[in-house]
Amino acid sequence: MKFLTVPIGFVRPFAGQPRKKFPKAALRELADSIAAVGQIVPAIVKPLGPDSWELIDGERRWQACKLAGVPTLKVVERHVADETEQYRLSVAANFGRADHTPLEIACAVHALRESGMTWEQVAGVFGKSTNWCQYYIKLMGLDPDVAELLDGESDGPRLHTGAAVRIAELPPKLQRSVAKKAIANGYGLFETNRLIRQTAKEHAIKLSGRERVPSDDWEVLVKFLHGTYKSLQPFLEMSEEELQALFVGRTDLQLQRFATFPERVAGEFSILAESLEKRCRHVLRKRGAVSRSA
Repeated sequence: MKFLTVPIGFVRPFAGQPRKKFPKAALRELADSIAAVGQIVPAIVKPLGPDSWELIDGERRWQACKLAGVPTLKVVERHVADETEQYRLSVAANFGRADHTPLEIACAVHALRESGMTWEQVAGVFGKSTNWCQYYIKLMGLDPDVAELLDGESDGPRLHTGAAVRIAELPPKLQRSVAKKAIANGYGLFETNRLIRQTAKEHAIKLSGRERVPSDDWEVLVKFLHGTYKSLQPFLEMSEEELQALFVGRTDLQLQRFATFPERVAGEFSILAESLEKRCRHVLRKRGAVSRSA
């Protein structure tokens, strides 16, 4: 490998790279950072010829440098055998990070499988399980209009990934109908999955996997409540100074996103807690375990 600093115009993006979406706010933030302190992490490129390179990894940095008006790009030159190896390296470099869309993940898994890799090899590239890879590849069965509701550019309502995986098992016409109804009614994951099951039953379509039963949801609820309390406990025990220290060095974008989050979550938790309390008391009263005046 060779480290270089090259004119940014001598580097071109890799058309086949797995990351397709680059949110403008995050890109602007990276550009501002590069303008202030410079490019810290080099991009990885393959040589194409004299004074010509193609990206393997680092298109966000390349775009941000252009946006910041930086004339050069720090790169690591790496030779690859062919585009298949280039794609595998790009996937391995990209998917250790956050912010990939579900469809980007699905397309990457699909492309690696199409290149002849086994499920175990694909899982190794991502550092995930084979079940994780098989879960995401199901999204390749989405109708394009439904895929747009999962992965589109607009700021409107989105389909939950888990719901989209189940919707993908329906024929295209039913996919569009279910997805639009779920979005229009503001359905969450549970309500959307119930709509999918109802639609499949009405059209005699057998969905993969077994149907969920109440005991499944009970286990999920118990694990969620215990896990949430355990995760929050350290924060509840922090002093005011320790809590303030959490926000030191955070960007304006991070702070803006966080600003309304506690109030929103607290409100939703209050609704959930009140509903659970009423339901528990109702069941206990029916069993005679709680008095009417309790």
